[in-house]
Amino acid sequence: MGSALKRQRPNESLELTNLVKKVRTRSILETQDDFEECVLVWLDASLKYNDDWTEEFNHAREIIQNLKIFDKLNDCINFMKMIVNDKIFLIVSHQFAQSICAIKSELRFLASIYVYCDDSLSLPQRTQFETWAKENEPIITGVYTDLTDCFAQLTKDVRDICDHDSIPMTFLSPQLKSMTLKQASPFLIFQLFLRNILFNLPKPTTHQDKQRVFRSCLFYYTDNEKRTEEITHFEQHYESAAAIDWYLRAKFLSRLLHKASQTMNFALLFNYTFVLQDLQQTMNEKAITSPTEIFYRAQNLNADDLYRLRTNLKGIISINCYLDLCKTSTQAVNEVSLTSNTLETVLYHFSLNHSYIPISDEKVLLAIGSTFRIEHIGMEMDGIWHVHLNLLTKEEVNGQMEVFLKDIDQLSHEMLTIGVIWDKLKQSTKADRFYRLLIDHLSKDNIETASICNYVGVITRLKCQYASALMYHQQALQIYKKHNGNSSSFAEEIDRTYVQLALVYQESGDMSRAIQYFQLASKLGEEI
Repeated sequence: MGSALKRQRPNESLELTNLVKKVRTRSILETQDDFEECVLVWLDASLKYNDDWTEEFNHAREIIQNLKIFDKLNDCINFMKMIVNDKIFLIVSHQFAQSICAIKSELRFLASIYVYCDDSLSLPQRTQFETWAKENEPIITGVYTDLTDCFAQLTKDVRDICDHDSIPMTFLSPQLKSMTLKQASPFLIFQLFLRNILFNLPKPTTHQDKQRVFRSCLFYYTDNEKRTEEITHFEQHYESAAAIDWYLRAKFLSRLLHKASQTMNFALLFNYTFVLQDLQQTMNEKAITSPTEIFYRAQNLNADDLYRLRTNLKGIISINCYLDLCKTSTQAVNEVSLTSNTLETVLYHFSLNHSYIPISDEKVLLAIGSTFRIEHIGMEMDGIWHVHLNLLTKEEVNGQMEVFLKDIDQLSHEMLTIGVIWDKLKQSTKADRFYRLLIDHLSKDNIETASICNYVGVITRLKCQYASALMYHQQALQIYKKHNGNSSSFAEEIDRTYVQLALVYQESGDMSRAIQYFQLASKLGEEI
């Protein structure tokens, strides 16, 4: 369609007010349906919802699903200021471009601007505008009169910035003793997820379980035919033995897992643990131990991310995804775009002797959660920042983590430590959500699940969340009774659960129920 589109004039009404309010709220909140690390914002006073524009919007969503449309400058700016973590790609009409550029320093996550000029701009005016953009605003990727060209450039930039350059990372500072639990928590939580939870969750086995995994993903991409076909194909044809191939080629999957790892979105991580389990099993089966070799990965970073990397020199970095690495530095550098005027190119030198497998003649795959000491960071004559990373052993990482974990209450089950950390940080909502998600994804009649339910019941009782505490203890009691049978092998566990239920009723003021459960515990105790 492009420049042939007959666009509506600004004085024609556009009913976007309600839409703006709706999408603003939905986009900012951290929800389990936030599957991508990028958002496409489209600002133009003359946009019109008709068949022609709907076609263009659908085309845009094939590139970035999370499309937000605005016809008012202030609404758009306020929305972009509230974006956290996601990269913003902005298509803007020439009328608003200079206003956006004037406050770009306030838009921390703005990655690229694409200016679209309509027929109201004469050729000399357009040439003048292009000159201004090229000389003064490096964040403007291009000035376009045809949306086809604009979308082509956007596709390339998303591939570079959101697919290739998206590497979830967490850090432990070199000044470990001065680091707070809050500062260390992202590193600790992801490592604890890998260590204590990932391989203890059951895989979806029934058709209903599998449908649950994909339901939210299909809903998110409802109007995106390309992604929906990809997800449906994955659901129907995925095989554990081919997990690595699926991970490397299925865009929805890699974007989803990277975003989940970056934001600690356990709703998604729990749903897709079966993929991570299959990947790690393949890594374990094909694992090799070799003399230390150097592998490479290049990445474009903004100023904030580069500063964070440099301030952690001599500290520890965790790579929180399965990452393909190149065997030569030249190949790694050739994979990134070197034309950006606002990003710095970084070349990582990974020193490895384990935790990787070869996936081709030119590449290896690094295991998720691999940790490294950042030994050196510096810009060399090639204009690229070189970062040298030395692989750490599990024992070395555990020793560093123990500095923080020794102050965490150890009375709980190890699978609950993540929630305990969040509770200690006064982030009770995150902790409660984690407990609920964990129990929802455990085997429903497993004895260990009953133990975990009782632990969570105690935790929630101590937080005066009595309804939740009762629910968890009753769930534990049901599992214990189911397994108890005639052998009375779980009579002690049932007795302790009765006591916990009595304590909940006592503290919530229901003394008659409290006495009832204390009596049940006493009676069972005598029988034991």
